[in-house]
Parts: sequence; C-alpha cells; structure tokens
Amino acid sequence: AAGAGALVKPSDLGVQCALRLGQAFSDAGLDDVIRILPIAEHERIAQLVTAPEIGTVSFTGSTRVGLHLAAIAGGAGKAFVGELGGTNPFVLLADADLDRAIPDLVTRKIKAAGQACSAQNIVYADASILEEVSARVSAALKTVSYGPAQDGVQMGPLRTPAGVKRLSEIESKLAAEGATRLAGGVSPVKAGAPILVAPTAYRVAQPGELSDVELFGPMMGICGFADIERLRARLKANRQPLVLYVYGQDPKRVEHVVQGLRYGSIGVNSTAIQGADVPTGGFGQAGIGREGGRWGLAEFLTTLNRREG
Repeated sequence: AAGAGALVKPSDLGVQCALRLGQAFSDAGLDDVIRILPIAEHERIAQLVTAPEIGTVSFTGSTRVGLHLAAIAGGAGKAFVGELGGTNPFVLLADADLDRAIPDLVTRKIKAAGQACSAQNIVYADASILEEVSARVSAALKTVSYGPAQDGVQMGPLRTPAGVKRLSEIESKLAAEGATRLAGGVSPVKAGAPILVAPTAYRVAQPGELSDVELFGPMMGICGFADIERLRARLKANRQPLVLYVYGQDPKRVEHVVQGLRYGSIGVNSTAIQGADVPTGGFGQAGIGREGGRWGLAEFLTTLNRREG
C-alpha cells in the first residue's frame, strides 16, 4: 500500500506456517511484492536490518528483542516501528457490569492461551466488589476446556516448555508472597505430552511483579483497590503501557481514571481494541510508532517539501 515490497522474517516458532503463507503469496503471483525469509541466524538478521535497500524496520515481539533491533536500525539511520511487550491492567470499578465484564475478562485472557501482547496481567477490582469478582473469575476459569487444538477446546497449549517453566517460577514467587490461588495452577510438562497450563488466577495483596513482567501465558492476578488516585498512580507507573481496560457505568468516573494516562489502546467496557483499521502500539517499553490503519501506513511514508517556481 505504501508502494514498496516487504521482506518478512517469521518467528522461529512459526516457520512452517510462514512457509505455507509464502507459498500462497507465490501462487498468487506476488513474489515481487512480498517474500518470506525463514532465517534464524542473528548475524544475518542484523545484516538485513542494516542493508541500504531496507528503508523501514517493523517488529512485533518482546521488549528485549525489540529494543535491541531498534538500536541496530537506529545506528543505521533506519526508521523503526515496534509493537513490544505489555503488562496490561484490567480495571473493574465499583459499578462495573460484571455480567459483561467477567466473560470479557476471561475470553481476553484465554485467547491464544494468554500468549498475546494485549492480554491482561493484573485485574484491579474495587474493594467493594473484590470478593464477588474473585468468586466469579474462579468459577469461570474452572469451566474453561483446554488441551490440544481441536473442536470443543476453548484454550490451546503454550508454545514452548520454557514458557511453562517461566510461569512456574512466577507462581512460586506469588505463593511465597502469600498470594491465594483461585483457579488452575502450573504443572510440569511431561515428555511428549502437550505443553499445557490450566487457566490460572491468584488473589494478591499487591500487584508486585505482575505489574512489571509480561506473563505471556494463561495466568493473572486479582488485586483490590480502595483509592482511585492510588490506582491512577499505579497505572501511570506502568513501564509497558500497551493496553488498559476499564469497566464502569459512570462515564465521568471512567474518564477520571483514564485521563492523562499514556496507553496505546484503552478499552472502555470492551476488549475489542484491535483491528487492521485502528492504530495499535504502546508507549515506553511497550512500543515505538503505530501499526494499523492510516497511522500504521504513515510509518512507512515520508513527507517531502516540494516547491515549484
């Protein structure tokens, strides 16, 4: 759409899917427009990023890798667009419609087994509804069917055993801090078995690591709050502010919560914040620039000053 071809380097974990997609592009006669490059060597990727033929580098993935690539691209004078990690809060105000909010919350978390940058890490529930929220989330997660991807399964497996190990380490820290498990739990993966983790939720007294580290799995914490200003301070301090979800029926109260907060996307009484036509991205360590819609297209264009005498 911007008038240039694209080279696509897929994730090491999605090479086979990318090759099938590449074949579909080729069958459609689009070899001169888009090409899939199934390479994994870091040195070759760095050479590609700095190649003079490349004008803009776009990356979706972890904050750590994204910032590294941004440094390489910047050193070569290249524009960089990065959708990076997110530690996304989900706020339930005292008057939130829980009949709507809880299903949205659970559906958002189990999509792709929580392996999505827009999945929530931590749920902040007003102290007056904390017990009800905890009970509802616990009951809802326990009804989720999970297993190998097939008909009737609501949530599939994680991508790697390393992801399970990471969640297990976080779970151990939560237990040591006195968190209460409401549902699920992380079990070791048996050799040859699917890489599965049950939908898991913990009740926590403080958000702690759940507000700093992207979980990237079907786990979340639920934390109560009694003071809106302290909640706003926590939301403002987020170092990976990609997405914020806020549920409440008083528009003025919702507006007060989100006013002045720098999040790439804010969902009010909705988790439907993504799409090809909307600007997706974050601030700080959550992203650089925007993807989607005319805003995403603008990242690949340059404004020229042309005058004729």
